[in-house]
Amino acid sequence: GENARILIEQRGVLALIGYASATLSLPALPFVEKGKVAFVGPFTGAEPMRSFRRNVYNIRASYADELEKIVDFYTTTGMKKFSVIHYDDAVGKENLAAVELALTKRGLKPSSIGTLKRNQTDLGAAVSDVVKAAPDVVIATTLYKTTGDFSSQFASTSFVGAGALASELGEQGMGVVVAQVVPPYSRASIPIVREYQAAIEKSLGKKDYSFTSLESYIGAKVLVEAIRRAGANPTREGLLKTLDSMQNFNVGGYLVDFTPSNHNGSKFVELTAISKAGRFAY
Repeated sequence: GENARILIEQRGVLALIGYASATLSLPALPFVEKGKVAFVGPFTGAEPMRSFRRNVYNIRASYADELEKIVDFYTTTGMKKFSVIHYDDAVGKENLAAVELALTKRGLKPSSIGTLKRNQTDLGAAVSDVVKAAPDVVIATTLYKTTGDFSSQFASTSFVGAGALASELGEQGMGVVVAQVVPPYSRASIPIVREYQAAIEKSLGKKDYSFTSLESYIGAKVLVEAIRRAGANPTREGLLKTLDSMQNFNVGGYLVDFTPSNHNGSKFVELTAISKAGRFAY
C-alpha cells in the first residue's frame, strides 16, 4: 500500500501494472481509487479482485474459471471422486467454494478436503485425509511449493508458479495438470507468443520463456496500446476511458474485452500436463 501511495501521490504515475497477488493488490486500491489511476493486470484470479472496481482491469481469467475448466475436463473423462486442497484463509475458502460449485453443477461433491495454513510445512494430516478418500483427482489450489511438497508426499503413499512447480516435482510431476491463463509460451504460431519470444531473447540473450513473463508481456501490450490510443498527452481519467473502450481487443491472438461495466478482460483457460521430463505438454 505504501509503495502505491508514493508512486501515485509523489511520483504522479499514470497507471500501475502487474501487482503480484490479491494480498499485495488490495492494500493498494484505496490509493488507486483516490488517485484515479488505472490498475492493470494484477497477477491474481481471486474473487475480491474480480468484482467490478472502476480502476481495476484484469487481463487473466479468474481462479473460478480455472477450477471450472479442471472439473469439466476430468468429469468429461468419467472421473467422479474429487479431493480438494486449499489454504485456510479468505482466498483459499473462495477457491474451495468454486470447486464445490463446479462439482455441484454436475451432481457431485468433494470426496475429501485438506486444509492448510499458509507456510505450513507439516502436510502429513492433509495427505492422510486425501489418501483415505482414494480420489480419482486431487485439485490443489495452493502455491507451487506447497503443491509440490504435497504432490510428492501423496505420490509416495499410493497444484501457481507453473514452471517452478514443474522443477519442484521433477519426474514425480508426470501427469500433474496445471491450468494456464495464457497460451503456451512455446507455441510460436500465435503472433503474441512469437513476438514475446523475440523480446525475451533480445532482452535476456537466451530462450528463458515462462507463463508468468508471457502474462506480463500481454498485460504490458494492453496498457501500451491504451496509452497510445489516449493521445499525445494522456491523463489518468483519459486512460480509464480508453481502457473502457477496448472491446474485443486482439493482442496477437489473445482476446481482451473491456467495457465500461466489465473489467474482467479474459476467460481464457488451457490445461497443461507435466511430462516425465519435467516439461509442459499440451
